[in-house]
Amino acid sequence: MASSSVTYNTHSERPEGYPSLAKFISTSADCAVFRKFTELNVRNLFYLQSEILDLEAQLYKHDAEDVEVIAAKLDMEDAIARDHAARSYLQLRRGQRAMDQDRFDLVQRIREVLKVYSVYMTVRVKKCFTNDTQMKPMIPVVRVWTSPDWSSPV
Repeated sequence: MASSSVTYNTHSERPEGYPSLAKFISTSADCAVFRKFTELNVRNLFYLQSEILDLEAQLYKHDAEDVEVIAAKLDMEDAIARDHAARSYLQLRRGQRAMDQDRFDLVQRIREVLKVYSVYMTVRVKKCFTNDTQMKPMIPVVRVWTSPDWSSPV
């Protein structure tokens, strides 16, 4: 394997473009100007919320089916398996039935999306809105926008 003839020196010149701009900005934090992409971050939060709501509805649908099957006691083996899976994460994970795997996959997906959502809520929102006073004027607007009587002008 041939060795690289390029040497890296922290004091060397940089090509024009991002390399030289990064070198310049890195010399002083006062020079740094970055977009926060607030609108895109907020839109992404809405998408994440919507996805979480959908996943939640799927999980509750499974719960309702379990309650129905357990209460009916028509198929005791199925009722017992559902009851055990509802009470024990290990039973759910080790479940032998296809529905157990589907439920386990759903729980795992919920975890993934909630983790992303939580990071956005704790990091991104704080960066987009530096203090609560910026949000207070928006509360009446959001209430109107989310009310059932509101219709989109577009």
